[in-house]
Amino acid sequence: MKRLKLYIIIGIVAIVHFAMTFIVALFVLSTLNIVNQRLFQFDNISYLEILITAVIFIMSVIVFSRSFTRVSDFIKKTFFRDLI
Repeated sequence: MKRLKLYIIIGIVAIVHFAMTFIVALFVLSTLNIVNQRLFQFDNISYLEILITAVIFIMSVIVFSRSFTRVSDFIKKTFFRDLI
């Protein structure tokens, strides 16, 4: 039962991480659209938007996968000391 709680908490951490990545991607894309409308006025900017979104999400997956063991160890040490 405690392992299930641990997996639920780690799942919540992963969901929050990728939700924050989604918010950052939306912020970057909206800023890009505002700058495009006011300065550059390119007609086809959708390819650049897709590329930037893909780069943001790939970087997020790399960062999350590298820090996953540290995050899960911290959660185990903080909340589930008897599972160690």
